[in-house]
Amino acid sequence: MVKYCCAPGCLNAWNQNKNVTFHRFPHKRPDILEKWISATKIKNFEANFFAMVCSDHFTVDCYTENNLHRRILKKEAIPTIFKIPTEKLKNCNETEESQQTSSIEISQISQDKIDSNGDIDVLDHKLDILQKSDEDMSCCESAKNQIKDGWFREINDMWPGQHLALKVEEVLSCEKSKYQDVMMLRTSNHGRALILDGIIQCTENDEFAYQEMISFLPLCAHSNPEKVLIVGGGDGGVAREVDKHPLVKQIVQVEIDQKVIDVSKKYLPNMAKGFDSPKLDLKVCDGFEYMKNHKNEFDVIITDSSDPIGPATALFSESYFSLLKDALKPNGIICSQGGTVWAGVDYIKNTLDHCRKYFKEVRYPVASVPTYPTGQIGFFMAALNENADLVTPKLKLSNEDLDRYNLKYYNSDIHAACFVLPNFAKKILYG
Repeated sequence: MVKYCCAPGCLNAWNQNKNVTFHRFPHKRPDILEKWISATKIKNFEANFFAMVCSDHFTVDCYTENNLHRRILKKEAIPTIFKIPTEKLKNCNETEESQQTSSIEISQISQDKIDSNGDIDVLDHKLDILQKSDEDMSCCESAKNQIKDGWFREINDMWPGQHLALKVEEVLSCEKSKYQDVMMLRTSNHGRALILDGIIQCTENDEFAYQEMISFLPLCAHSNPEKVLIVGGGDGGVAREVDKHPLVKQIVQVEIDQKVIDVSKKYLPNMAKGFDSPKLDLKVCDGFEYMKNHKNEFDVIITDSSDPIGPATALFSESYFSLLKDALKPNGIICSQGGTVWAGVDYIKNTLDHCRKYFKEVRYPVASVPTYPTGQIGFFMAALNENADLVTPKLKLSNEDLDRYNLKYYNSDIHAACFVLPNFAKKILYG
């Protein structure tokens, strides 16, 4: 739930057919409210009252006007939202339950504000976030550029001529870390979405497909994956899945960006619960540098990275595969995020060639993830042992196992089937 502080003269504005603007500030944060009050006094404004607003108070409609993202309030929500406290503004930090209130009559609202459905357009839903540094605000400006008419658009030169769009209900967080822009959105149909440097990393609606496949493919292909290294995976999803495997005893995770971890813990608790595993040793550091000092140590290494831009670029290089090889035990297996053959098959071929210089058995399985470009994601999967059979799972999970581990996508049949590629991709990747 988000608290909104009504702009000056709002009640009169309704009667005078004027727009009504709200400024967002965090619930139960009087320190931020005081700063807002001080700022309004400088401009001779006076806050009229406070309103508690949540997503259920809005219709699904969203549009842009004068570079502001506008939402539509439901008519029936008005009596609940707009209540005038009898206490003075200085007591605003008291609980809502202790405030005596009276409702605004709907008849007070101008009929010009009410559409054919009885809904009322009164909210300028701004992306401005109070108490942000200059760097954070530059991230917010970037967000504005990517959200048009209520839709977030992922535009990337790696898949030219197309973009993926998600309808946005709210920008929950927008910050700049030492390494990248970190944004969290609440979407209309896919739950919350984590965005790094303008690229969709996951959505609550379909994240399980990616997390399960990048984890269980290498784990089930290995005969005894006792010690696992996760490189990246700051949302916690891979750790959540690796923790489920019955043979895994120890998990080490290295994530370079603390900000991603913090934002995920706050907004993606179902994924970030992976950080609570007693098997997990989480380290905030550079995975590239970490592996230089850890040789012949891991049974499985999973690289859950973003696309090869920004801090993730090094995780697709030939030198990175050399480090992976050295960090593995003799029968070790790796699995890394690998783009899509529908947009960048030549890049995938080059990366597989890097991998083949250090690994005896190299494969490219795929999975369906609707909110990734082209709806598909592939994986670079490889083994040091030339006789390794990556296609046939060593551990086959029963239906009871799938239910016990809450696996929604991965199963033993999909494990074998995901290595089957269309003819054009098979010819390019395997010759």
